[in-house]
Amino acid sequence: MVTTPAGSAALDSRKLAGQRLGYFASVNLGHGYQHRDAHIARVGGVAIDRLSKESERAAVWVALVAMVGGLIAAFAVFNFFDLTLVMVSGFFLGLISFMALPAVNVILFSVIPPETKATTIATSNVILNLVIAVITFLIGAMSDASELRLAFSGVVIAMFALGMGVCIALLRSFPKDVADQKELLRARSGG
Repeated sequence: MVTTPAGSAALDSRKLAGQRLGYFASVNLGHGYQHRDAHIARVGGVAIDRLSKESERAAVWVALVAMVGGLIAAFAVFNFFDLTLVMVSGFFLGLISFMALPAVNVILFSVIPPETKATTIATSNVILNLVIAVITFLIGAMSDASELRLAFSGVVIAMFALGMGVCIALLRSFPKDVADQKELLRARSGG
């Protein structure tokens, strides 16, 4: 897939210095998700923008907070039996989980060449849908062996734990990946 020069330039990290990339990434989520979910994702985008002044790892930190919070909220959702507590926990699970969506886009935009951004986003969507399909299959297979609540909670909590592991690994590798991307862009521009 080929991006237009205008689209590529709009996402070029050199031109985004000082702009609100996290908010930009969360606004773009509105096209693929329900309107309510896009507003919730903006919480993550705003958090990334504010933290990015302090650390280049802001998007990774926001994703890690979303994964830890999601793990806690998922544990609460699947262990409360009072409907009010389940609904409140479910709200926070959605709020915290959607904070990670702009973080994923910011991380991708920071480490891939501008001309491959559209392909990368398309590929990440394919991977996301594949993960959803595998999760659905696992929940179904596990619910045949046990109860649905246990299967669903086990898979969801395991996915948040896996997300935490990925975020922790990114905290170590992300600065080098960003530096490599900046060096590549500098070499291309002749500077």
